[in-house]
Amino acid sequence: MPDGFDATFFAFPVNVALLLLCGVVLWVLCREKPNTALVVALSAPSATFLLISIVAATCLVLGLTSWLKPASWWFFFVFSALIAHLAIVTFRGLRSGKPNRLRFVLNHAGLLLALVGGFAGSADAGQWRLRVADGGVTSEAYAKDGSAIRLQHEIGMERFDVEYYADGNPADYEAHLTIDGKAVAVKVNRPYALSAFDNLYLVDYEHVPAGERVGYCTLEIVRQPWKYLLWTGIVMMLAGSVLLFAQKASETKNFEMR
Repeated sequence: MPDGFDATFFAFPVNVALLLLCGVVLWVLCREKPNTALVVALSAPSATFLLISIVAATCLVLGLTSWLKPASWWFFFVFSALIAHLAIVTFRGLRSGKPNRLRFVLNHAGLLLALVGGFAGSADAGQWRLRVADGGVTSEAYAKDGSAIRLQHEIGMERFDVEYYADGNPADYEAHLTIDGKAVAVKVNRPYALSAFDNLYLVDYEHVPAGERVGYCTLEIVRQPWKYLLWTGIVMMLAGSVLLFAQKASETKNFEMR
């Protein structure tokens, strides 16, 4: 199946503008015309089960086959429908006088923010790799398609330390870099924050026999501008789950005391 469209078209500020526009339209519909067919259909419990089932099936097909790609129109419409559904359910929950409304809002709004951060923010995310030679400096990185970008930083390698097991296999390694003249150490799973949105990871190096000097290392820059929105949604869902557990425990205790 063809990719469908260029996902970079929905990068900032297009994704923000579309989210704001859709959010305002859905809010107005929920407030002024709550009984319209669209609002009733998207807020129905059956819509929840249907959309979750479709999303689960889509993710399985995406992960196990090559029929779908994240940039396909099907993927776009399915997740857009799920986000619209969650938005309407959350808006209606905010306007209702139901008990335990805080728990409801935390869980639904948290899931909404997490989905928006991961789905809408994917167009602004990026990964680039660069190879830095021992004693060299570079300010150019490459995407998966081979296209080059000019970095705002000059990254060099002063030395590369490798610790070995007794059998000669590497046990641990660390790159000692310079970033715009500042000394920085980067290890596997211990990235360096280039900015609020960019992290620098150590992914590979020249494998040489023990005692020889490593000639280069491979670094990866991962850009995730929407990660804070995603994290906020996850924290909200965790808080909602804790509140749900506490309220259920309180209800059980009150029932047993009767």
